[in-house]
Amino acid sequence: MKSSFLSAQLDRIEQRTQNKYLLGWGLLGFLSLIWGSSFILMKRGLEAFDPFQVGAFRILIAGLALLPFLIIRKVPFKEISRETWWGLAAVGFFGNGIPAFLFPLAETGLNSATTGILNALTPMFTLVIGALFFSLAFTKRKVFGLILGLVGSVLLVALGGGKEGVEVGFLVERFSYASYVLMATICYGVTGNVLKRVVTNSSLDALTVTGLALCIASIPYWGYFFLTASYKSFAQEGAWTAFGYLAILGLLGTAFATVIFNYLIKITDAVFASSVTYLVPIVALGWGILDGESMHFLQGFGMLFILLGVYQVTRT
Repeated sequence: MKSSFLSAQLDRIEQRTQNKYLLGWGLLGFLSLIWGSSFILMKRGLEAFDPFQVGAFRILIAGLALLPFLIIRKVPFKEISRETWWGLAAVGFFGNGIPAFLFPLAETGLNSATTGILNALTPMFTLVIGALFFSLAFTKRKVFGLILGLVGSVLLVALGGGKEGVEVGFLVERFSYASYVLMATICYGVTGNVLKRVVTNSSLDALTVTGLALCIASIPYWGYFFLTASYKSFAQEGAWTAFGYLAILGLLGTAFATVIFNYLIKITDAVFASSVTYLVPIVALGWGILDGESMHFLQGFGMLFILLGVYQVTRT
């Protein structure tokens, strides 16, 4: 009942807080610590598993963690509209299922800090998707922010960011790895906009939305797990330690954090909530430095450009 207790406490805090954005900033800081640590956890998971296994374990653990709460809460499945089911499926696959293996794929060629910094592009693509399909305002300042972010990304990747032990001699190879992060942030941009409408236009709370979306996203991963005999990977040395890191990633970085994020979407808006990636790069960079990852000092300009771009995009 822990997640149910969490959801109830968040509702009580919201009722007592006159300024929802004050509560929102607090939740953003908390999420940044959790999600900023995700990239180093994925790196540890890759020491024993391939990128698709890392994604599979992450989603399966998160889905299993929330499934009991869906059963206990007796979710009225028949009362959920077809439109809402499609929205939940989109949130599950674009917000969790697809990025779950795109980020580990990126980390086979980029270090965890660089991957975490590039993740800051999420608010920009939330705006782009919102402007193209959901009638969000697209001002000159926001366009300038997008340009800054893209320039920063090019600088960050072009100046380095190769994972130790992986030959990244050509720019095209570096950008091919970065493209996986780019695709993941586009997925997050879709999710942020769809999620706002799923939560707002239905009576489902954040926990139910998260649980249903993750359960839907986990369906193909169950097939992958058994058809590829991924369970045999546990026989290799260090597999259970790596799985422990992925369990933390699934429970905290996916299940627990996504409940908080969905709740944040509910009380604020998609662009504000996605700006959690404003702080995530700092946490990811900190973990990368502690883990001995090399970062060229000029890459700091790339990170600065990205964060300035995020500021321009999210500033009201």
